[in-house]
Amino acid sequence: MTLGFDISGWQEDVQWEATGHSFVYIKATEGIGYVNPWLSEQHSGAVGSGLAWGFYHYANPHNDPSDDARSFSNVVKKYDADASGCLPPCLDFETHVGDPNAWVFTFLTTVWEELGGERPVMLYSSASWFSTGFLHTDWALSVALWVASWGRPPGHPSYLSPRVAIHQYTANGTVPGVSGSVDLDYAVWPLSQVLIP
Repeated sequence: MTLGFDISGWQEDVQWEATGHSFVYIKATEGIGYVNPWLSEQHSGAVGSGLAWGFYHYANPHNDPSDDARSFSNVVKKYDADASGCLPPCLDFETHVGDPNAWVFTFLTTVWEELGGERPVMLYSSASWFSTGFLHTDWALSVALWVASWGRPPGHPSYLSPRVAIHQYTANGTVPGVSGSVDLDYAVWPLSQVLIP
């Protein structure tokens, strides 16, 4: 069982013991102009711990998606967070504003333009969104899904398809070295398949 967790600016005090976990997603940016103030320290800790790591962006659908994408891409490029062996850059989209499919499509295509071409990316949202809100069956095969479905056994979210690579199964977990409650994740795919080749 391949376990991971995800952190943001709320988990500033990370000691990186992370016993029993193999990967971590770190919130890098939100909207336009916000960068996690602990990103540098969290990135260094993840690299030093030997965990597979990647960055995610929290969408603000009130913005032009291209602007959000460029803000995120700048940070991805700064930290080389789309290199081989990283978790794919991820968009966290969980709001009910506008047309989510159009917003996500423009965000992802802009990220690809900024990073030099289509490559693996991840889309995070809830099981209910993936069930009813996103028409993702025709998206590029490089788009994998990270599904939040709390209270379900790891690897068994209430929404499951061949695209589902990661299951976030609780928001109230504990990780050695991380203070407070932590989101815990399970790699549905083999971790080697999740990582950027």
